[in-house]
Amino acid sequence: MNKLTIALCDDDETAVTIIGGTLKSLLDKKNVEAEIFAYLSVHELRKSMESRAYDLVLLDISMKEEDGIKFAKEMRERGDKTEIVFVSSKEERVFESLGVGPFAFVRKRLFIADIRDMLEHFLSAYNRDSANSRVLELRTSTEIIHINVDDILYIESFRDTQSVYFTNKEQPVVLSSTMAELEGQLLKYSFIRIHKSILVNAKYVSKVNGCEVVLNNGKVLYTATKRAKQVRDEYMAYNRDKVSAMFKLKK
Repeated sequence: MNKLTIALCDDDETAVTIIGGTLKSLLDKKNVEAEIFAYLSVHELRKSMESRAYDLVLLDISMKEEDGIKFAKEMRERGDKTEIVFVSSKEERVFESLGVGPFAFVRKRLFIADIRDMLEHFLSAYNRDSANSRVLELRTSTEIIHINVDDILYIESFRDTQSVYFTNKEQPVVLSSTMAELEGQLLKYSFIRIHKSILVNAKYVSKVNGCEVVLNNGKVLYTATKRAKQVRDEYMAYNRDKVSAMFKLKK
């Protein structure tokens, strides 16, 4: 495994010391090399991101200077896909936090158990991603290309072609396939067919409001009226599964 680069942001110096120390101890026990950078304000963290990339960012939510969820939204709006873990006592805001697609929500009252579980899942996912297990082989009109599922924001079809829009690119890639074929490949990765011509990555959906599907970069997509309830139900199911995974709840 490559060396991990982790950021920790909390305006409580004691909390930073405890979280950082616990994280380092757990990583040392697993023989995982990591560099942990601690910040006492969002301003400091934001500034550091101008010159440093992180594999994982741990954020408090309720900070005096700036709200952690608000900053996470800012990260997503500029296309930053860094995994985010909220470490907070504000458990009532867990559903609000889902709009930025966090990796986990660590409850401060159950800190040791939650952070241990989070780290287990993160290291497992990090190893899987390193092995390219979420890469699809897709066809354009001229070549075969490979695309990481997590880079896909949504796919929109027009007649016989499908345009793939990305979190990290301005221009789409045009495929030569069918929506049925793409849906079959992507459903297991939590994509939702919000319209006969649109597949969206639920990971990047901020909210579903009537026929509007709002992405976390501010882009608004629209579902057909007759499909709106199904789309809402699928998105709510995705969020329930996400919370269950984050809190390790039994269904």
